[in-house]
Amino acid sequence: MKSIEDFYKEISDSKELQEELKNASDGMLEEFLKKHNCNGSAKEFTAFARSQNEGEIEDEDAEAIAGGAPMYGFRRST
Repeated sequence: MKSIEDFYKEISDSKELQEELKNASDGMLEEFLKKHNCNGSAKEFTAFARSQNEGEIEDEDAEAIAGGAPMYGFRRST
């Protein structure tokens, strides 16, 4: 059986597993872990995944703010 840490690394390296995980609903996460021989619960996996992503923002969030820095302290010449 794979540990949560090992399986998380495997998912990180596999576009196919990422897509499969993305398509799994919350209720299916437990089945997904069992299917791939991961020794851990959905709750443990979710907690580990969140701990790995602390301080990071999603691409969608970054795109929403990219280039949107306010111009505080700068005056436009007229």
